[in-house]
Amino acid sequence: MFNGVNYLKSSRFNVEIPLEENKEETLIFNTFTDSRVVINKELKAAMLKADRKLPLTEEETGYLTQLKDLGIMVNDAVDEEKELEYWFQKFKFDTSILSITLLATYDCNMKCTYCFEEGVVKKQYMSEETSRLVIQWLRQKLKAVRPATLRLLFYGGDPMVTKKSRETMLFIVKSLHKITSQSDIELDLRMITNGVVLPENYIREMVKHGLKGIKVTLDGDEDEHNRTRIFKNNKGTFKTIIKNLKKIKGLVPVTIGCNYDEVNKKSIPAMLDLLKDADFEDSVESINFKPIFQNIENAGKAQFDVCTYSDMDVMDIVRFKQLTKSKGFMTREGISLGPCEAARENSYTIDPGGKIYKCGGFVGREQFEIGDLHDGLNEKNTRFMTVDLWRSKDCSGCKYLPLCGGGCRSSAYVKHQDFNRFACEMKYFNTVLPELLKEEVVQQNF
Repeated sequence: MFNGVNYLKSSRFNVEIPLEENKEETLIFNTFTDSRVVINKELKAAMLKADRKLPLTEEETGYLTQLKDLGIMVNDAVDEEKELEYWFQKFKFDTSILSITLLATYDCNMKCTYCFEEGVVKKQYMSEETSRLVIQWLRQKLKAVRPATLRLLFYGGDPMVTKKSRETMLFIVKSLHKITSQSDIELDLRMITNGVVLPENYIREMVKHGLKGIKVTLDGDEDEHNRTRIFKNNKGTFKTIIKNLKKIKGLVPVTIGCNYDEVNKKSIPAMLDLLKDADFEDSVESINFKPIFQNIENAGKAQFDVCTYSDMDVMDIVRFKQLTKSKGFMTREGISLGPCEAARENSYTIDPGGKIYKCGGFVGREQFEIGDLHDGLNEKNTRFMTVDLWRSKDCSGCKYLPLCGGGCRSSAYVKHQDFNRFACEMKYFNTVLPELLKEEVVQQNF
C-alpha cells in the first residue's frame, strides 16, 4: 500500500499527444479503454513519479486515482497483457450477436476494374433448396448461440442484380423476421449493393421486414466513378445510381462507401458537393472512405499495390473526414480498424452454393471454405479461430493492438500469402490517431 492506495503505474496502452495550441498540456488516449483526457504538466509529472514509485502528495494521489477510473493509470499488480488477452477471448467467443454475411448470387451487372471477386464464377444463384438450408442452419444457430441480435448483411456479386436474387433475399428475410420476432431476437438487416437496381416497391417490402440500411458505392465524381465502376457494356453507372438514390430517399438510411486511389481521390470534394446540391444530407446516414486494396486475384498487378490502410497516404483519411463534416454529412467515427470479424466464432459468410467462409474477402475460393450448410464446419474453421495474433511476437508490446488485433485476415493473406500473419497498421495509427483526437479536443472547446 502507498498513500492509502495500491501502487499505480501508467497503462502501457497510453498514447501521449502533445497539444500544439497549449504547450503546457498533453492529450492522453488509452487504446484499450478508449478513454481520453487532457492533463497539465503537473499531473504528467505526478504520473512519472508514480511510475518511478516516488512519494506522492495526497492531492497527486487523488488525481491519479481518478485517472485509474479511466484506465490511464492501473494498479501496479495488473498484468495488462493478460487483461488484453481476456478481452480478446471475450470478443472472440461473444454470443450477443450472430453475424451473417449472405450472398444470394455471385452474379453482377457491373465489371468494376478492381472487383474483389475477380476469378470467381459469376453466374451462380442460390437455389430454393439452399435458401431453405440457410433458414434451417440459422434456426439451429440461433437456438445454440441464443444471441440478442441476428445481424444479417446481404452482399454479392450484387444482391439486387435479378428478380431471382431479390426473391431469394425476400424469402429468407420474411422467414427470419418471423423466427426472430417469435424468439424476441433483434433482426439487424442490411444490404451492400452497387445501386444500379433499387426498385422502390422492393425496398419498401424489405423495410417492412426489418431492413435498416443500404450501403452504396460512389468512387468520386461522375468522371472518376465511371472510370472504374462501369456496366458490362462499358457505360458509366454514376447517373443511374444517383437517380435510384433519389427515388428511395427517406425510405431507408443510406451509407455511401467511397473506394479511392491516387487518381480518383482528387474528385472527392466534387462528389460531396454533388450530394449536397442534391439534398442528400438527411437521407445519407454516413459517408466513409477506404483505399482500393489488393485482393487475392489482383495481388502483384501494377495498379494494385495497397494491402493495408498504412500503404496509402494515411493523412487522406483525416482530410476526407474533415471535408465530409464541413459539407454537412456524417462520417464513421472512431479510429479502430479491428479486431477482424474473422476472429469471432459467431461470424460467418455463406455463399450462393451454401459454402461457409470466415469473411467476405475469401468467398468463392475453395481453399478458404470452412464448411457448408450440409456438413457443418471443418478443420479450416479451427485454423481461423486459433490465429490469436495478440500472442504474436510481431505484435507484442504494440500500443495499438486493441484497435487492430493484428489486422485484416484477407489483407494478411494478400500481403504474405498466409492469413496467420499480421497486417500491420502502425503507420496509419501513428499518423491518423493524433490528428483525429486533437480535432476532437478542438471541437469540445467550442
